[in-house]
Amino acid sequence: AFDWCEKGSMVGGLWRIEVRVPAGRHAYSFLIDGEHWAHDPQAPRTADEDFGRATSVLVVPEQRS
Repeated sequence: AFDWCEKGSMVGGLWRIEVRVPAGRHAYSFLIDGEHWAHDPQAPRTADEDFGRATSVLVVPEQRS
């Protein structure tokens, strides 16, 4: 779990944060006001992974040497 409020900043009405993410497939959702889960509307992929709720997916490719 990652708490955006502690690490992120609000820019133009949107939360912004930069984090290093290792290569692989990562599922995530946003918890809004501590009550409502939502997927990322700008994510190109979703998966039905968590109790029937749409989950956003980020795929980070392996870096080539």
